[in-house]
Amino acid sequence: MPHVVTQPCHMCKFTECVTVCPVNCFHEGDTMLYIDPLVCTDCAKCVVACPVDAIFLESDVPSKWNRYIKLNSDLASKSPSIKNRSVPLSDVPPVECDSDVWGINEKNRDYQYRLVDIIVEILQLKELEMPKNKAEAFVEQPRFKRRRLP
Repeated sequence: MPHVVTQPCHMCKFTECVTVCPVNCFHEGDTMLYIDPLVCTDCAKCVVACPVDAIFLESDVPSKWNRYIKLNSDLASKSPSIKNRSVPLSDVPPVECDSDVWGINEKNRDYQYRLVDIIVEILQLKELEMPKNKAEAFVEQPRFKRRRLP
């Protein structure tokens, strides 16, 4: 059974999962990544690598996200393959999520702060080459107020 990318990846597109895939089954859409079910070998390396816990075994997809099974199957064949890490979406507003997706709103906010800290550290290590002005604009967006968590 193949793995499926679900709602937490929508408007996010972190690509850590792509770099660990041994068979290059990931495809990049406009707003999220998709897994080609015909190529996926069920190694589960992407599940561990996904920073937003968006990848599930097809049989384990939560019922509220069952539509993503067909979405992955349909759009993977229509989207270009992605093999390397890329810059996540930064200029797209965050998607309003149900409270049961991320937990209470405070946890969601803390999660966003952690993600920004991780992205800033990656940029500082120059693993991703991004012009300095674009990186600063990303961190300075009003939806992300950078702060250190305890």
